[in-house]
This record gives sequence, C-alpha cells and structure tokens, in this order.
Amino acid sequence: MRGAERFARRHGTAVFATEGTWAGGEAGVELRERGGRIRSGEAVEVPGFRVEAFSLPHDAREPVGYVVEDERGRRLGLVADLGCASRLAWGRLADLDLLLLESNHDLGMLRRGPYPWVLKQLKIGQSYVFSGKVQSYLGRLTMRNPEFEEPDSELLRAGRLAPVYPLTKGISAKWMRNTQKKVVSEWGRRVHDYLPESVRQQAGLMTLAQVLEQVHFPDDLVSLQAARQRLAFDELFVIQIGVLRQRQEYRSLPTQSFPLDT
Repeated sequence: MRGAERFARRHGTAVFATEGTWAGGEAGVELRERGGRIRSGEAVEVPGFRVEAFSLPHDAREPVGYVVEDERGRRLGLVADLGCASRLAWGRLADLDLLLLESNHDLGMLRRGPYPWVLKQLKIGQSYVFSGKVQSYLGRLTMRNPEFEEPDSELLRAGRLAPVYPLTKGISAKWMRNTQKKVVSEWGRRVHDYLPESVRQQAGLMTLAQVLEQVHFPDDLVSLQAARQRLAFDELFVIQIGVLRQRQEYRSLPTQSFPLDT
C-alpha cells in the first residue's frame, strides 16, 4: 500500500482495493477517504469499461483478479500472484480476448529458498492427509507445522484420533507414535487377559488386546471410551478382589473367645 499511496499522491488519483487489503495495509487516512472498496463478484462501471473482480487463492489479504470489458465486448483478464488454478479463477477467465497472467512459481527456488521444511517435503502430484492446529492468518485459516501422511498408507498421525505422548530431548512425536504402533501391534495381542471370559462377556467389555489397541490408536471416540471403561472396570475389579481376599484371610485367622459376665 505504501507504493500505491506514493503513486496516488504524485498523480492525484484514487486507489481502490478490497476490504482485506485496506485492513492489512498501512495506508493513510487521506488515501482511505479518497479511495474505494472492491468486492469479489461485483461489477463496477467506469467510463467505457466494465470491471469485475473475483477472488484468488493466494496467501495475501483478500487478493482478487479482474476481467475488464469495453463497450465493444472485448474482454481482458488480469491476474497477478495466482497461487494455484482454482475453478473460480478459470471460470471467470473464460472467453477472453487477452489474458495477462503473472506467476513466479519455480521448483528450484522452492527447494533452495527460505521456505518451511514441511513444504519442501511434499511431492508434486501426491495427495496428503494433514493434521495440526488450525489458526487464522491474514484472514485465512492456516495450519502451521502440520504433520502429514499419504492417504494410501496406514494413518498414524493424520486423518484419525492420534495419541499425544510425553516426550524428551531427541524423541519426536512421529518416532514415538511409530514405535508405539509397532509395540502394540506385535505384543498387544500376546498379553494375557486375566479377566475371566464369563465376567467380561457379562459386563460387555473388550478383550485386553483390543483395549491396548484402542487406547493408543482408537478407531473413534466410542471405541476409545469403551477401552477406558474396560481399564476402569479392571481397576475396581482388582480392588474388590483384594478386599474380598483380605476379608477371607481375616476370617480364617484363629481367634480366642473371652467370656463376658452379664
């Protein structure tokens, strides 16, 4: 906006921008008062031309492209920083007489440039499932430092309920989940279920092997709740067994009778 403000002062012109651009820029009060608002999907009539703006997918404050049509029906499309080819953009840019398109996407610059490590790991043409904390940035929802996996692989970190383990220096969450998955898959089914099957079936509880799988990598919230219910049942069941055993031992101890005078 600073460049636009200097241009407007030098040539005595007004500046038109979207609400997001005005909000994110540092334009002065005079420039705002003399300027106007542009809204995606709304056409503006100026002498000899009809100008229509449309939204663009780019990491900026409400970016737009333009289609300008003159009185003879000739149409010009103007797009800068397209970001990616969206259906809306291609729909608005159909049936043009001239298209001015600016793009600066370069794979070499992307790999060598100061871009996030996560972005450099993505393969062209590959689909991914992302998981992370969603935040708002420049008026858009973003996900910073997300974890991602290919949808054809066994999803451990994205697209599902993922466990969060306490970590220490040198241990990443990805390594911990992968290791925990191997341990649960290999040894979980070998754990002896000490709860009698009759008791388990009567109470409608999971097996211990199912519990270990669903506690660490639950299929859904219902399965996770059922696994926790089994663990809670086991804890109370063992306490009750201990209390009954202790009561039985007390009753088996020899006692001495004392006569009472009445």
